[in-house]
Amino acid sequence: MPKTIEELQARQTEIRSRLAEIDEEFKGKELTEETRTEWDNLEEEHSGNLSLLEELEFRSERVAALSGKEENREKGADFHTRRSGATRNEDIWNLTDVRSAIGNPQEAAGELRDRAMRAIEQSRFPHPSADREASQAHLEKLVGELDGDTGTFSRHLLVTGSPTYRSAFVKAISKRNLSPEESRALSLAPGEKGGFLLPYALDPTIIPVSNGTRNPIRAISRVEQTTTNEWKGVTSDGMTAAYREAEGEETTDDSPKLAQPTVEAHAADAFAQWTYEFGQDYGAIGAELAKLVQQAKDDLEAVKFWSGSGEKEPQGVNTGATEVVETAEEGKFGEPDLFTLEETLADTRFGVNARFVGKRAIYNKVRQFGNVELWVKMADGFARRPDGALGQGLLGYPTYELSTMDSKVEKGKILLVFGDFDYYIIVDRIGMMAKPIDNIPGPNGRPTGQEGLYFFWRNGAKAISKKAFRKLKVK
Repeated sequence: MPKTIEELQARQTEIRSRLAEIDEEFKGKELTEETRTEWDNLEEEHSGNLSLLEELEFRSERVAALSGKEENREKGADFHTRRSGATRNEDIWNLTDVRSAIGNPQEAAGELRDRAMRAIEQSRFPHPSADREASQAHLEKLVGELDGDTGTFSRHLLVTGSPTYRSAFVKAISKRNLSPEESRALSLAPGEKGGFLLPYALDPTIIPVSNGTRNPIRAISRVEQTTTNEWKGVTSDGMTAAYREAEGEETTDDSPKLAQPTVEAHAADAFAQWTYEFGQDYGAIGAELAKLVQQAKDDLEAVKFWSGSGEKEPQGVNTGATEVVETAEEGKFGEPDLFTLEETLADTRFGVNARFVGKRAIYNKVRQFGNVELWVKMADGFARRPDGALGQGLLGYPTYELSTMDSKVEKGKILLVFGDFDYYIIVDRIGMMAKPIDNIPGPNGRPTGQEGLYFFWRNGAKAISKKAFRKLKVK
């Protein structure tokens, strides 16, 4: 009796599960003759079922197209593309039937992208600060930017986002036994030094969940994701344009002076610890840990994105921006200093997109100058905006608070920075790792009945143009 699509898909799942069991049983060993026969038969059946599924799906799509329902079908729950070989539904996670890169790498990369886009459409994000639509748009952007010719980022999403991998990750960090299928899912995403890659929906190096009130520099700067430890860009002081004086005249040499700045991603880490009892009783530990590690990461970056040395850590804005404007009077800060600071940058191309960053205590001193016209009501009113900006803009520019800056008006202190933060580059290497730490010892080396997770990731930052910033320093 002919099988339905649902029956074929169920059988495909059974075949994959059995193949994974055989692979686990004979890992690193030669198959027996009997098992080799079983493996070959299953492979042949899987290929035949896949061809039949494609035929059935094509027929279904053809009928829908002829009846004028193609558009509605594309908006429905089924996953399909017009490209032959694309899979659907739960099969998007199964990468064993993606065409080998040896045979046709471009088509393999295209199939990975198709599946990744379907995965993004289904995505849910546990972190309370993750906006679903914004996160989905961000992931789609990264697919376009990072996939290259081999579908690198799409593969990362599919490997770390599958239901099997998510289940395996939770079991692995809580030291529970894995099924053969879960063990194989983890093996497809090997971590460093025994760690496990976070499922992408929990990974703060991929999903933009930073709170602008904690870390405004990240919210207003240019953020780039990379799959390597170094980002390379291109910058210049700008091109010069001119009108020709006569027809046929040789053009002037207006070529810009190009530079290729690099930003290195440095290693960072965090550690969360709890008792065995807590781990057994608290079922939602994965989502809660994602929130805690993001807060710890934000707190660290709020310090380093301002004052980091650039050696084995990000270069902070204060370190990289070297253009300084001093206050008019020694040891004092007055209203004229604001205009002097603004005017040094406003007439350059960096002034159009400039922002103020400073500590609340300094903004309060500005308010005590008594000139209410220094503050301009921004479009969003007097409340904080989602990116962390104040509702009032100093001299009409977007204005942000950074708690790690100076708060006292003393000689040598930096009170405000004014600049175009598109020229401060933050680079995140995608992929945060989590490594379970079991049986944590006490001071005397004996067990304490506690366990934890060691998180590690890489990122960096750098001011790629010193001319884009001005700092107000107390004379």
